[in-house]
Amino acid sequence: MGIKNRLLAIGISASLLISIPAIPGCAKKSGAKSVGKHDTLEVISKLKEKTEDEKYHLQGEIQFLDGENCLINSFHEEMRELVNALCDADMKYVDDWDPSKIEYPVYEFYLQALDSTVEDYSQMTEEEIKNVHFEWNAFWSNGYLITWTGDVLTCNIDMPKISKSFGEFFESKYAREMMFVYSRVNAYWNGKWNPENMMTLDDYLKKRYTENDWNIREAQGWSAKFKSLDEKKLTVTITNESVSELTYGNGGAHIVKKINGTWYYVPADPTIAHMAYTALGYILPEGQSVDLPLTYAPLPEGDYAVLVDLGTEGQGQFEYALAKFSV
Repeated sequence: MGIKNRLLAIGISASLLISIPAIPGCAKKSGAKSVGKHDTLEVISKLKEKTEDEKYHLQGEIQFLDGENCLINSFHEEMRELVNALCDADMKYVDDWDPSKIEYPVYEFYLQALDSTVEDYSQMTEEEIKNVHFEWNAFWSNGYLITWTGDVLTCNIDMPKISKSFGEFFESKYAREMMFVYSRVNAYWNGKWNPENMMTLDDYLKKRYTENDWNIREAQGWSAKFKSLDEKKLTVTITNESVSELTYGNGGAHIVKKINGTWYYVPADPTIAHMAYTALGYILPEGQSVDLPLTYAPLPEGDYAVLVDLGTEGQGQFEYALAKFSV
């Protein structure tokens, strides 16, 4: 539409979504059928291979949840200890697990191995990146390991003991929000949404913004409407109907699900939770519209909406709109 948007701010997320190729594992598989990809043992073996290669830079994060408090820690070379412990553990795939078996404490970890000899990932194809960048998400609870691909395995490692080698854990405003696998598994498992483990839209908005004493209200002078959905992209259209200048960006949109007449916040799909994007802020002039493409993971049938939230920090005002759609 010939819209010239003015750049306001730039921020870059460093993580990439990578499918990790499989190689023979370092533990024996059982004959049980997993509901996930059934690739966890192979992935752990691949990660171990990279921890032993000096050209790879290792890094990770671990969140600790005791039911009330959530702490976080980042680590680097200590990743070897966790990978070695997983590789040496007695692990077997199971198919009779469900979220009711989760007990505290919960440890969720995100591991990365990056080839330090690569100077510019942006010049590489997706297939080339797969050979030099590996990442993996999972959480451990009550003797089980649950992964971002949906695998569940019995896992007899002593996570409380292992976690002590990572150094001091600290409080973080966003620690719990970064527990992508734990949050998603609790909300959606085996083809079923579990609203008792989800946050209502109202509670989500209050939690996110009232700590700043912002005024929360539905959109006034602008709108967000669903435009299209395909296998790769979900698009909404934002229209500035009467606001002199509307600030928008690709970071202020989330999926919500209607269950029994109530809207619930949908935790990010862990398979795209670490997808890289450049967080840009733009100005949309009055009377103009813009299409906002969003990272999308397939959703089961049902009624959904894209929650588009826009705020003006200087004015202490937060507004949101729901772009409703059905799958």
